[in-house]
Amino acid sequence: MQYANELFFIVAATILWGLSVGGKPLIQFNKIIQPEGYWFLALICSAFGFTCFAFASTLYIGLLTPANTFLLAGYIYLACYCRSLSRPLTKQFKWLILLAILLIGLAFAYLMLKGTFVERVSLVVVVACFALIWQLFELKRLHKLHITLPIFLIVTIIAELILALTRLTLLFTNDVPSTIHLYQEPFLTAAI
Repeated sequence: MQYANELFFIVAATILWGLSVGGKPLIQFNKIIQPEGYWFLALICSAFGFTCFAFASTLYIGLLTPANTFLLAGYIYLACYCRSLSRPLTKQFKWLILLAILLIGLAFAYLMLKGTFVERVSLVVVVACFALIWQLFELKRLHKLHITLPIFLIVTIIAELILALTRLTLLFTNDVPSTIHLYQEPFLTAAI
């Protein structure tokens, strides 16, 4: 299972970095925190996260902390992007988002040292679910403003939310040892 996961993460990281390089001309550096820049920031965070996942098992398992932190930051910045389409984000809100991401990283680092596999995955899935629900909420607000939304985006977010909730359910219904990590996870929960 380890090498299948590594291959998946390497391919995903390569695709995300390719999209990042291809999308760079669309974003001016000084506008990275404008509405159109949040999707790019989410893409960069996801690319960093998948890169860390790809090398965590061979270089240093501690890379799982930045991997999960960047992955969740990507979800959060996508929600910020959705929010920024209907209203500008205040400076305080931006700092609050950065603080939340830092606290998520610290919580995951603590769980890497003292927690169980189930606790770590639960943290990641719960935060991801929160960010996905936030994205849907912000898209609903745009719909109320009579802004046309691509149905594919809404279906994708709902599908991700269903998969995350399924993963959480499987995690608690399967007998998973508390000392494993991502690369030793049972196939059924790893596949979701």
